[in-house]
Amino acid sequence: MLRHFPKALAPFALLLASSVLTARASEPVVRWLITDFPPLFILSGPEREHGLADIAQDIAAQRLTAYRHQRVEVPANYPRIEQEMKSLDNACFAGFLKTPAREKAFVFSQAYRLMLPIHLYVMADREQPPVHDGEVDLQALLASGRFRLGVLGGRKYGTSIDPLLDEHAADRQVYRRYALDQLDGLLGMLAAQSRDIDGVLAYPNEVAHRATASGKAPPNVRRYAIKGTPAYQAGYIACSNSDLGRALVKGIDQLLPEIRPAVARAYSATLQGDDKQRYLDLLQNVFGAAPPTAAPPGVTRGTDPSAVAAGSPVR
Repeated sequence: MLRHFPKALAPFALLLASSVLTARASEPVVRWLITDFPPLFILSGPEREHGLADIAQDIAAQRLTAYRHQRVEVPANYPRIEQEMKSLDNACFAGFLKTPAREKAFVFSQAYRLMLPIHLYVMADREQPPVHDGEVDLQALLASGRFRLGVLGGRKYGTSIDPLLDEHAADRQVYRRYALDQLDGLLGMLAAQSRDIDGVLAYPNEVAHRATASGKAPPNVRRYAIKGTPAYQAGYIACSNSDLGRALVKGIDQLLPEIRPAVARAYSATLQGDDKQRYLDLLQNVFGAAPPTAAPPGVTRGTDPSAVAAGSPVR
């Protein structure tokens, strides 16, 4: 009798498996866009999938169990990413700053990360820009006609800088680089003897991170605060402007008490000296957060949530 027991259960097992597959197929799919843009997204090397945006998206993918989650790699080109987002009703991306145009096109979570503001970098062995009260007047520098700035094409640098760059959309004072080598390409132009550009805009940890990732010595640059920039830049998760997107953002906002500390730990680890202390003060003042501590158990970082069924752990 016992040896026939499995055969008796076989139809029920098949029915159960079919039901599970049907349930999974009916669960909404979320497409998490990723791109090769350290330190937000890191797609290769020892820190693969440990970028700031990677961490935020991974936590969301693990905790939002009512959905199936897929990672979709897209070119590191912000206009292309915006077009991709607009063409889908189930996409999210954790690499945007908020702008009025983007707020019309997408739905945004509350801020999940804080970063120190954009700075101006110039080669240390060349003529340095005028400094007043510890800051460079970028508007006056560009208006002088003697300084050419390099920026990433399509990237938003914040409401204090973007309008200034737009003023120079048609002249040679601002060079916009759209190549896939991104900041690496701009830094190469900055260091070149041909002096194609005189300065680059970047966040405080970006230049050092790019040098570490490439195995090269950091370029001999000096960094300057820019007049009129805010004390920090906030980063958000943007989702498609759809019913699904709005539901996702609502769920993401509920996860911020978990996402913010995890991202803060990773970002804080990239900062040194005064930068780190200034960042810790920002966390306290803006998020009301204590200094980052060791990661709590139960969160798997650097995972690939592709095709993960709702309710299943990401492995």
